[in-house]
Amino acid sequence: MTLAIYGAGVYGRVFLQGLIQSGVDVDFFIDQYSTAKEISGLPILRMNEVDHPKNVKVLISVALNEKENQLNTIAENLIAEGFCELLIFEQALRAYPKILPHFPQHKILWMSPDKEQMLDTEKLNRLENLLSDEKSKMLLKRIMAFRSSFSVQDYVSSDGQEEYFPDDVPWQMRNQPLRFVDAGAYVGDTVKSCVQACQADAQPLEWIISFEPDIRNIEHYRQEIEIQMTQAPQVQFMLYTSAVYSTNCILSFSNEGSSSSAIEQQRPGENTLSIPANALDSVLYGARPNYLKFDVEGAELQALKGAQKIIQTYTPQLAVCVYHKPADLWELPLYIHSLNPNYDFYLRVHGHMGLSTVLYCIPKQGNL
Repeated sequence: MTLAIYGAGVYGRVFLQGLIQSGVDVDFFIDQYSTAKEISGLPILRMNEVDHPKNVKVLISVALNEKENQLNTIAENLIAEGFCELLIFEQALRAYPKILPHFPQHKILWMSPDKEQMLDTEKLNRLENLLSDEKSKMLLKRIMAFRSSFSVQDYVSSDGQEEYFPDDVPWQMRNQPLRFVDAGAYVGDTVKSCVQACQADAQPLEWIISFEPDIRNIEHYRQEIEIQMTQAPQVQFMLYTSAVYSTNCILSFSNEGSSSSAIEQQRPGENTLSIPANALDSVLYGARPNYLKFDVEGAELQALKGAQKIIQTYTPQLAVCVYHKPADLWELPLYIHSLNPNYDFYLRVHGHMGLSTVLYCIPKQGNL
């Protein structure tokens, strides 16, 4: 049977390396958007360019966060085109375990070939003592084991929960309406999730204020907001076309129009531009936000520093991504605890390969 890798990005190349090491021949790549024609001599085809799709086994290298026992969108599209034998991301890793050890060398987000960068045992032990439930503590141990081994036996699966609004973390605020800050709004997906989660749980929602500096993302965001305004007409929506940071300043920004767009602190390059950035304390302190979400592509520590006054005064709920840099896993929780010790900490992994690892900081009883 012919073997193909779906996805011609970095993960697809990692898959190819692992399969070659396993002695498995790959015949071609499938990618609906890549402008390249080949990788390592293997052609890149669109789905409809593949002859006899029923005879092709496809390994999907794109790590979408499908819910348990559900196919992701890519798999559904492949099936619609006549492909029958598919392995979605985690299934492919478990079927071909030699793929996983190739990830660290590509230094993707938290991943590094230097284990010392990914593991600070003393600080991770301090973090464990701050975690509020056994699920979080066990999850941290599994994350540490996987960072050490990159073995399929230690792989941490996506939990399939709704990111930022999981069922097993007490994010609801029954005694007051939610005032939600979406730092790193991307295309409005979190705004949609927030409205839906509040409606499902009868949680009053007063306003959502978003921050997103990427122009191409903003266009999609505006379209999503128009939809949500009809779904929740009582909610106020506001957008700042800026990043969040420790101070009000101008930053260099890598404008890729994707979830991997990032703040750059070095000299601007070909794909960067200057953008305004705001400290949340300077623009939202008087609004008394009570839920702050940070997914700002590696600038989370600076963003938290810019919200120090809000965090210390109001003890808002926090959802902080802790996977963009190796040390984020322990540095961000320990920093938050140093600002305000009145939080219960919960750790959850909502994505494959440790992506969408989120620290939830919930005010202790009496501090709401």
